[in-house]
Amino acid sequence: MNKRLSLGILTLVSYSLLTFAFAADDAKKTKSPAKGESIPAEPKAALEEAGFKVTTGGVSLPDEVELGKAVRESAKQKKAMMAADREVYAAQRELNGLREQMNELKVQMTNLSAELTKVTDTVSNNRIVGALRATDGQIDQLVEQSNQSTERLKEARKKANDIRESYVQDVLSMRAKADEITQKWDKAAADNDLKAALDKINDSLGSKFVLKPSTSFAGNIKQLKTMEEAVSSEAIKLENERNSLWVNVTVNGKHSKRMIVDSGANCISLPDKMVKDMGIEIGSSGVPVRVSLADGREVPATLIKLASVRVGKFTVEDVECCVLGREAPDAPPLLGMSFLGQFKFEVDAQQAELKLVKVDSGEPVPKEKAGPKSKMKKKK
Repeated sequence: MNKRLSLGILTLVSYSLLTFAFAADDAKKTKSPAKGESIPAEPKAALEEAGFKVTTGGVSLPDEVELGKAVRESAKQKKAMMAADREVYAAQRELNGLREQMNELKVQMTNLSAELTKVTDTVSNNRIVGALRATDGQIDQLVEQSNQSTERLKEARKKANDIRESYVQDVLSMRAKADEITQKWDKAAADNDLKAALDKINDSLGSKFVLKPSTSFAGNIKQLKTMEEAVSSEAIKLENERNSLWVNVTVNGKHSKRMIVDSGANCISLPDKMVKDMGIEIGSSGVPVRVSLADGREVPATLIKLASVRVGKFTVEDVECCVLGREAPDAPPLLGMSFLGQFKFEVDAQQAELKLVKVDSGEPVPKEKAGPKSKMKKKK
């Protein structure tokens, strides 16, 4: 009896399991795909052929992702540009400090020399001669340090200009990419076949996708506009005379002068007569130096600061200028790197143009001080 009962129960359970399996299998065969589980192949292929990426999350352009990466990289590059500008300002301050110390020592030598002419005793004579030699030695050391500092300033300016050039090229490339993306979206929005393909996808997924740029693209465009506002440029016409390219320059906001564009000159170089004609006082703040001319001669000169120098629409303040001594009355005025170095620039000899590009890194230009205090003790 128990055996028969056990077999009956087992048969009933087996039958029930078999019935359940067939029912489940039938249900699997007759079940229709739920909305959102798959994208229709044909409309998806049509959109992908047009360059779009289609997922259950929406329709997008891969170029938008690339633009976003480029915008983020440019933000890092701008920080590098600010750091490079700080290096330039630091190198310039260092050089200014050394020149100020040299100037003070030269004044000290002049005073000692005048004092030497008045002494009559041997002790005083030896003391002053010793002081003159020591001061002269200090000046020689400062000259060497100044030369090294000048090289560091050149390197810092080159580094800053290289970063600026790369930044400008990146901004131009991003603008071209952004315009291309906008045109693709506009073209797609006006394409009836693509709109029909998207409608089929929306019907299948129960979605409301549209053919328009993403919100992140709008944010990237906003950042790109800010970058473009920091970049300004101008092509300035030059005059070619005797194989030299001349440009009109406005000094201190009122004096219009013609100068030769010379990227080989460390700073603006002007003959003494031109400076006097403009009524610019050299004063005691000028730093005596010696400079080499194009013909190989070495002549005395004085470094001063011009309040402003304007070329085209660009104005630079506190520009270093080398005023040549009377030994070089015929030396031509040169627009050198103390102005040109503030820009990404290119001289096009064939077109006779000076192309200036100014990039504002956002790093504030330090205020020009009266000059670093000398560590030398004043004689009582």
